[in-house]
Amino acid sequence: MEIKKAIEIISLLADGIDPQTGEVFPQESTYQNPDTVRSLFLAVEGLKLIDIRDKRQKNFLKMQEKDGMNKRKNYLLMPLITAKPLKNWRRYTKEQTLQSKLD
Repeated sequence: MEIKKAIEIISLLADGIDPQTGEVFPQESTYQNPDTVRSLFLAVEGLKLIDIRDKRQKNFLKMQEKDGMNKRKNYLLMPLITAKPLKNWRRYTKEQTLQSKLD
């Protein structure tokens, strides 16, 4: 399932609307419970962030292919694009500093 479609469905549920029929859920429905509604809106926000991250990652990879970016730039920019932590940051920067001093 596409993320955009999932966002659409969950948004309708959060608004108290049945995504298949378009009818409003009754007041005593689980989908009208305040905690359920908050949870659904939180899920929508999380899916939007995932969608943004995926788009950034695709654009970064396209840019990388187009510009032929060097390994150091790739290594330093990838955590910003993928929202994943950079492993061995200190070791890597020390190696780069030593290498630049030798050059």
